[in-house]
Amino acid sequence: MYDSKKSGSITISHLRFGPQLIMAPYLVTKANFMGIHQPGFLEKFDLLEAMAPGGTVLLNTAHGPDKIWDELPLPFRSTSSRRSSSCM
Repeated sequence: MYDSKKSGSITISHLRFGPQLIMAPYLVTKANFMGIHQPGFLEKFDLLEAMAPGGTVLLNTAHGPDKIWDELPLPFRSTSSRRSSSCM
């Protein structure tokens, strides 16, 4: 059982998935996919530091797709654009 209620702290899960069996006993250092479920963390942490170039970010937010880009903190937008990450 997993409880994600950690009083506002950050949780990092190192998940790997693919068509072949993955035998990797080390942590992911450059992620191809990142799920961000606390939009407030965008201003507190450099979340894209561990993102691989061209990676995908899934952001859980109340803003719709037509307004979200303008609501993102400028440093996050700049890094995302520079790394050509896609945001969903």
